[in-house]
Amino acid sequence: MSENKKISVTTRLVVQMLVEGDFDSIEKLSGGNRLSAADISSAVEEYGRTLISPPEESYSNIDAVQIEDELPSMWSVRFHLWTEEEGQSDLSIVLTLSDIGRDLMRVDFDGILVL
Repeated sequence: MSENKKISVTTRLVVQMLVEGDFDSIEKLSGGNRLSAADISSAVEEYGRTLISPPEESYSNIDAVQIEDELPSMWSVRFHLWTEEEGQSDLSIVLTLSDIGRDLMRVDFDGILVL
């Protein structure tokens, strides 16, 4: 599977977990390295809107930049979330994804922020 496809699959999984409110699974997936389930839940609650699944085509517009000179290959990813109230939202997630030779990349959940 290509790295672009792995980035899409991994980002889609994280977004699905966010939409479902499954913050514990995000913490487990990321090892809780940067943000805990409570931190992520708090950020979503503070934003005060209802997360929804983005349209399928949004996954073809993931903002992913390869981090140079890293092995395994690493990518900094920013993805706009969608809400029931706004459609495409100002709320974004920031991830670092590492290609560890599987279909799903290793995830570091770096932040959830309003742009």
